[in-house]
Amino acid sequence: DPTNLSRLKLKTGIHLPVMWDTNFFKPTNYSKEEYQDKFIIFHPANLDWRLKGNDILINGFAKFLELNKNSILILIERGVDSEKTHSLVKKLKIQKNVKFVKGPLNSSNLLKYYNIADVVADQFIFDGLGGIGSEALCCQKPLITFGTKIYGSMYSEPPPNIDAETSDEISNRLQSLLDANLRIDLGKKGRDWITKYHSPDVLSKKILKVYELILKGENIEIIKNAV
Repeated sequence: DPTNLSRLKLKTGIHLPVMWDTNFFKPTNYSKEEYQDKFIIFHPANLDWRLKGNDILINGFAKFLELNKNSILILIERGVDSEKTHSLVKKLKIQKNVKFVKGPLNSSNLLKYYNIADVVADQFIFDGLGGIGSEALCCQKPLITFGTKIYGSMYSEPPPNIDAETSDEISNRLQSLLDANLRIDLGKKGRDWITKYHSPDVLSKKILKVYELILKGENIEIIKNAV
C-alpha cells in the first residue's frame, strides 16, 4: 500500500502485485438457465455493511430497477448483516429481483456466477481492488466498485473498473452498462489489465529478476527499474 510506505517514510520498497490465477478465473460459457434474458448483477461480497457497503449497492439497485424491471441482483447469503440485508430488500419491495445464494461459494461456483453475470459489483467503502474485483477482471466482466485511486503510484495505468461510491452513482453506472458493447469493451480491458500485471507468468519472471539482481549486489534503483 503506497499510503503506508509514505507514512513509514520508506523509499526502497518494490511493488510486486499478488498473483491471480488467470488460467482458472477466465471467460467461460455457462447456461444462464433461470436467468435467461435477465440483466444480472453479481455481488459476492460478505454482507457486512460497515466494511462492504452492501446497503449502498442494494439501494442503488432499487433505483436502477425502477426503469429496468428485467434485472436480477445475486447476493451471497453470508455475513454479519444477512438479516439486515433481507429486511432492506423487503422494505424496498424488490424481493422478486434479488436472489440469495447460500454461501460461502467454492471457486468453481464463483467462476460460474462471474460468468453468467453481466456486471460484477464489489465493495463501496474502501478505496481499492480486492479479491472479488480481481477475479471479476480475470473473467472479463465489467466491475463496479469504489475507487482505485491508490493504484496511481503502483501501476503505469489504473485498473479499468467503473468507480461508484453512492447509491445514485451505482444506479447511473448500471444504467450505462445496459450497453452490451460497453460491457464487452470494459471486460476485455479488465482481462488485459489483470493479465498484464497479475498473471503468474508475468510475476514469476519479475520475482526471479529481483532475486537475480539482489544476488548480483545491484542497488535498489537498478532493481526497481528492472521490474
